[in-house]
Amino acid sequence: MKKKATTLLSSLLVLSMLTGCSGSSSRNDSRLRRSPVGAIAREVTDDVDSGRGAATSENDDPAVFELSTAGGAHASDEELKKSYSEFIFNLMGHCVKTSRGKNVVISPDSVLFAMNLAAAGASGDTLDQMLGTMLPEVKNEDAFRFSVERMEKLNGDSVLIANSLWINEDQADFVFDDYKDYVTRHFDAEISLIPFDDDGVDEINEWGDDKTDGLIPELVDDLDESDLMSLINTITFDSDWKKPYNGCFAQKTFLFIDADGNRQKTLALSGPMKGYLKSSKASGFIKSYKDDRYAFITMLPDDPDTDIYTFMEEFTADDYWEFWNSLDEKQDVITRMHAFKTEYEVDLSEALKDMGMTLPFDEKAADFSHMTSSPAYISSVIHKTYIDVNQDGTKAGATTEIKLSSGCGKYEIPRVECDRPYAYAIVDRATGLPVFLGIVAYIA
Repeated sequence: MKKKATTLLSSLLVLSMLTGCSGSSSRNDSRLRRSPVGAIAREVTDDVDSGRGAATSENDDPAVFELSTAGGAHASDEELKKSYSEFIFNLMGHCVKTSRGKNVVISPDSVLFAMNLAAAGASGDTLDQMLGTMLPEVKNEDAFRFSVERMEKLNGDSVLIANSLWINEDQADFVFDDYKDYVTRHFDAEISLIPFDDDGVDEINEWGDDKTDGLIPELVDDLDESDLMSLINTITFDSDWKKPYNGCFAQKTFLFIDADGNRQKTLALSGPMKGYLKSSKASGFIKSYKDDRYAFITMLPDDPDTDIYTFMEEFTADDYWEFWNSLDEKQDVITRMHAFKTEYEVDLSEALKDMGMTLPFDEKAADFSHMTSSPAYISSVIHKTYIDVNQDGTKAGATTEIKLSSGCGKYEIPRVECDRPYAYAIVDRATGLPVFLGIVAYIA
């Protein structure tokens, strides 16, 4: 995969055992049945309706895959989309609040898919908090269905999704077979038993290097022998601009005034195009990738003195939808921005706890009893991202590591010249939801 525009998301979950285990499941070393990601939505519907795949633990609370959809109203696509967008912008607000002095970019889908691999094994209030944080005010079965179906819908010519489950061979007896079967069938997860030592690290990283086309060669730094398993999700987005910047539209220099007031000259990407956005707080333009489902948008605050961190910290899902719904694809607009690269790293643990996901991080109260017979809790959520926007397209990557212990015109037309800090997103045009969301406060 060597196209010029490649977006990569990688999510990593590491589950570690605590002491005081009770009971175990039978060990299954064989590769479980797999189905293509395209079959996910259909099989989720079948399983949820039939109650197939009950957990082998003695927990009486239903696993997420046992929840019945029979009877009662379910959230509409619009309600699910708006609920998920609340999570996106709450998470972004927490990140910019603690990241002043840095460019910020996250991949909410990376976090969503990683968390749902773990949520498939959660129970009780822990499950409620995980799903309720990612899709507030939505029933658990609808929230989980949204995640699985979104994975299916994003998978296509420009987006490739891969999942894997790496089980510590010394602790394999504590992982329930029906959990492994479920993530295999519905997340198309590859399952392997490995030693949790340096050899295991090499094996995981070789897999990740292959799935990310070398963009993220090291998904994990180390493995602890007390860890139970690692769950890894990767998403690769590969598409050039529909209309690359070239000729007079790729000017040599462009003055950018960063968040500290410093003046920098950078390579400019400029030109007239169609597609203007204007809300009560910001203006912007949209530029499509070759795969018309995806596009890049800018969000430039109207007030030139606006602090971009405060702007995004206070920017709500409602603000975003006002902005997105203002899109006029017939409106000509003069555009100019700069080529840029950004790397970002943050521990999302405190952000997620502040958003209401406290139990999964509680050593004594976390409940992953539909996954394992051993108590486990989340100890950290490390999110790393990289993005490169240039005249040919966009290359971006994200990793989420979740550890459980035991991302040229001449007319009077609108102008959007990003010569000061601004926000941006790579959006799924079919839903309007951001796949990547970030700010540019400095030029790297």
